[in-house]
Amino acid sequence: MPFGVLFFTLQSIGYLFDTYRGKLSESISPLNVLLLIAYFPKLIAGPLVKAHHFFNQLDSTEGNGKINFAQSASLILKGLFKKFVLANYLALQLVDPIYNNPAQYSSFDILMAIFAFTLQLYWNLSAYSDLAVGFSLLLGIELPRNFNQPFSVQSLSEFWQRWFITFSAWLRDYVYVPIRSRISGNRTKILSILVVFFSGAFWYGTGLNTAFLGLIGAGGVLLEMWMMKRWMHEKVSSKVKVLLTLSVVSFISFLLIFLRSEDLKASIELLSALFRFTYADSILTPLTMSIIIWGFAAHFIPTEWGTTIRNYYTRLHPLTQAVIFGGGILLISTFGLPIEPTFKYFQF
Repeated sequence: MPFGVLFFTLQSIGYLFDTYRGKLSESISPLNVLLLIAYFPKLIAGPLVKAHHFFNQLDSTEGNGKINFAQSASLILKGLFKKFVLANYLALQLVDPIYNNPAQYSSFDILMAIFAFTLQLYWNLSAYSDLAVGFSLLLGIELPRNFNQPFSVQSLSEFWQRWFITFSAWLRDYVYVPIRSRISGNRTKILSILVVFFSGAFWYGTGLNTAFLGLIGAGGVLLEMWMMKRWMHEKVSSKVKVLLTLSVVSFISFLLIFLRSEDLKASIELLSALFRFTYADSILTPLTMSIIIWGFAAHFIPTEWGTTIRNYYTRLHPLTQAVIFGGGILLISTFGLPIEPTFKYFQF
């Protein structure tokens, strides 16, 4: 299903559900409802927007001509840089060659490609969200944040709360909560988590790979919940926090093998090549390795740094802002790599 149709459908379900539960006013005009569902900045790849959040902003922006160009420009540049420079570079230099022919590469290269794809996926998805939010700001509407440094956490539960935030919230509100409220029993939570993860997995595709994606994802969260009940009273040291973060990143990276591979057979072939422990010449360059390390390490940079830079940019003369923005676009178009989508999730 094309992603525009999928987002259109999910947004419509959310609106109808909230209307049924009495969370929205009956006085909302049909034209505004259509605008919410088909609002073009978010239509292709999100973020999903709560109806009341959108309608309140429509009311407050009427007659308000203020546009936050500095924030919009910074988000657009960040999105373009993530997509066309970082994500596409990893795809061309490492991920695509290895996933297409894993038997030809060393175990170390395959391992780095597994982690590299995690970054590639994150930079692609967050780039689309940054662009949607940036373009929407030019229209006076602020869309919600979709990613919040997901690789800096120490638990899978927190990871999913920071990864594709609006979709996670949609699954919580319209899948998890209704199941928990309508089915009683001690195992309701387990059932709810399984249904949520399988629903979320089929967002990315169909087939056995998708089933494994949902099953392993749910299993990881359930195992973590069981472990926390046993050891949650113990104080966590800094070293343990580092190990927990590495564990989360590793689990997510290996889970995403089932998303990147064309089918289950390709996933098994990649894992088999990885655990053959071969030591052929590496195709990794210092630049590629630096991008992978920096990509994960950047999640620990305080968000206040970005706010400080944006505030400084805001205080510049409008002409200076325009020159910087144009220069950024020129650099990205020069060093960016405009490649075609190489697997099913990006083919929309």
